[in-house]
Amino acid sequence: EDWIEEELDNGIILRGKRDVVTEDMAVIDLKTANRKPSQIDLSYQLQLELYAVQGDIRKAYIHYAIKTKKPKTLVLEHELPEEKRLLKVVSSVAQAIQEAIRTGNFIPNGLGHSWACQYCGYREKGLCPYHK
Repeated sequence: EDWIEEELDNGIILRGKRDVVTEDMAVIDLKTANRKPSQIDLSYQLQLELYAVQGDIRKAYIHYAIKTKKPKTLVLEHELPEEKRLLKVVSSVAQAIQEAIRTGNFIPNGLGHSWACQYCGYREKGLCPYHK
C-alpha cells in the first residue's frame, strides 16, 4: 500500500491509497462484493485513474472477492485513458461544490452520518457550516 496525492488545476487535492502496484507497473485495487459485478463502477474507475497518475502505471485492475455461498474471485481490467478525463470532471464538480460552500448554498449529503464527517477535508479546514 502507498498513499498518493494529486493536485487538480483548481488547487483541490485528491488523496488515495493504492492497494498494490506490481513490478510491471499495474495498479490493483482490492474490493469485496456481495454479488458478481458486470462492470467497474464509475467511482472505482475514478479511483484507478487517480492511482495511475503518479508513476508510470500502464494497467489498472479491480480484484473482487465475492461473498457468495461458494466464495468466488473476479478480476476486471479498466482501460486507462490517454488523458485524465475523470479527474477533469471531478475538478469541475469540486469547483462547483467549493463555490456553493462559499456562497452558503451547499448542504452536504449524509448529514445523518456523522462518522463520514471525520474523513471530510472541509471539516478539517473549518469550512463546513454544519460541523461547528
